[in-house]
Amino acid sequence: MESPHTICPVVALGDVFELATAIESVPEELSGALFVWVPSFDEKMVPLSALKEFRRVVASSAQDREVYNLYGGFFSILLAKSGLSGFNNGLGYSESRAWPTLDATGAAPARYYVRRLHAYLPTATATALVEQDPKLRCKCAVCDGGRKLPIELDYHELKQHFALARLWELELVQKRSVEELQRKLRNDANRIRSALGVLPRAFNIRVDHLNRWADALVE
Repeated sequence: MESPHTICPVVALGDVFELATAIESVPEELSGALFVWVPSFDEKMVPLSALKEFRRVVASSAQDREVYNLYGGFFSILLAKSGLSGFNNGLGYSESRAWPTLDATGAAPARYYVRRLHAYLPTATATALVEQDPKLRCKCAVCDGGRKLPIELDYHELKQHFALARLWELELVQKRSVEELQRKLRNDANRIRSALGVLPRAFNIRVDHLNRWADALVE
């Protein structure tokens, strides 16, 4: 049998408020790299109390271990400021996962990742949003510096755009302080709300997660 030090434990628990206790029970002789999974922990939907608890657990556990989130999105990128070593997400790999999982899945509909919302929107909805406020347009190479609208991108370009947007997010968090990130999240929430105020109510775009993330970054 291989040395226990080469075994990376995975702590999977449905209640984020029991996560700290579960991590404390992990044998010390296992690898210092620890993976956590809280099923159905959708960073954009869970309440502020759950976000704060997850950040607290990460900050505490990261003092002794390398902590990785098995599923995550932009909030997990923000948690690098609290010691999170990494997270899993990407093309074909979701930001959260429920248990039990779906019996079957199909191809996702065409969606556009809005950088300042840190979320996917249907391409038509995203187009209406960025047309209302051009400063919300993405300046990546795929979007041609903001000249191409979301609805003009084909399937592969939408994927490429997301990859570049995720790189932009990683670099953003690396370069800015917690206070600067909080301010940016709140400013982006206000800007998107202002644009939505002009659009028809049928455009149901959630922005509250941006303020919750900002609040969750500190005690």
